[in-house]
Amino acid sequence: MLLIIIAVIAIALYPIQQLITSSTNLREESIEPFSLHTTLNEETLRSIGEFERSIQPNGYGYQSENYYVHTNDDHEITSISISEELQTSSGIHIGDSVEDWIDVYGDDYYTYQEMGLGDAIVYIDRDHTIKLTLWTMDDHVRYIWLSTY
Repeated sequence: MLLIIIAVIAIALYPIQQLITSSTNLREESIEPFSLHTTLNEETLRSIGEFERSIQPNGYGYQSENYYVHTNDDHEITSISISEELQTSSGIHIGDSVEDWIDVYGDDYYTYQEMGLGDAIVYIDRDHTIKLTLWTMDDHVRYIWLSTY
């Protein structure tokens, strides 16, 4: 009986939506001018404004007013998040409607909520281990995160 209770709790706590959501091809997705799995060039960072570099677990973080880029120890980009001005390679901007997002990326996504950030819509590419997360407020894009997992 104890094993059944533990199994039920584990299933309830595990993000099952992520497992059952169909994969979306995000291989070519980027957030201008950053692409996952490419080597970060500080010249590119400077071209879009001032930034601060910090040592992070498993790599480095580069933060400006409008973006955050994380790299591994080899300076290959592993995640990108933006809050203003930049856009995805598919043309999605901060402030666009959720409907615009779904028109571009499709219906294969899962959702969740996180305190302080709001509602998330997540597309996952299992073949290329990429996640594209849209944080929304009032049905409009607030933040965009593109990351490997």
